[in-house]
Amino acid sequence: QEPVHPLLGARIAQGGAEWRHLIGTDILPFLAGHRVDGEVVFPATGYIEMIVAAARDALGTARVRIEALDVLRALVLEPGEPREVSITWNEAE
Repeated sequence: QEPVHPLLGARIAQGGAEWRHLIGTDILPFLAGHRVDGEVVFPATGYIEMIVAAARDALGTARVRIEALDVLRALVLEPGEPREVSITWNEAE
């Protein structure tokens, strides 16, 4: 399937609520500019972009609200070593 968003990637299954994508500086060169203590790390705003894109795709609406976001560990990006990321959408109960 075609990517829904440049960071989010594509849905795993039609109608499913999981997206996967490869993230890396070779694939998305602009990420190389985000460094912390000399290491390239995936920015927190990237996670927010992915969450908003997943919510929009799952709900079919442009308005979403993120109430909480915890980044527990930095996603370090090494040159030439893309990382697979996935997002699973679960509606609030």
